[in-house]
Amino acid sequence: MNAIRFLLLPIFIFAFGCDESKNQADCPEDLMCTEEFRMITVKILQDNEPVSLDYFKTINMDSGVIHDFQNLPLLDDGVYPVLTDLKFGEVEKNGTNYRFEGSIQDAVVVDQVFKIGHDCCHIIVLEGPDIIEIE
Repeated sequence: MNAIRFLLLPIFIFAFGCDESKNQADCPEDLMCTEEFRMITVKILQDNEPVSLDYFKTINMDSGVIHDFQNLPLLDDGVYPVLTDLKFGEVEKNGTNYRFEGSIQDAVVVDQVFKIGHDCCHIIVLEGPDIIEIE
């Protein structure tokens, strides 16, 4: 019985793991991409000083999926990840809307929508700021 499971596992991985997703339909099959890891970030400032958020998240506005990037390595003060190449598969080439929310002491102080697409290799910002100034 274990031998059958062992033999069937690669078949399931091949059948269900390699989804030719609609998000890459317009991409050439022979495209050569770099192996670098891209991350879209936003800098949060208040009175021209970096803001330290207690919590932040990014929400895919189409699917409702919440991405929590709290465990990523620290960036510069006040700089937060919005989305990374790890989420490439859910991003439509012409853009998917994401909401970045940040809070301090359970109060939402940042609520910004980004339109994020891809260039067939990496995610890119189509609409959205690099810097957000809060009051």
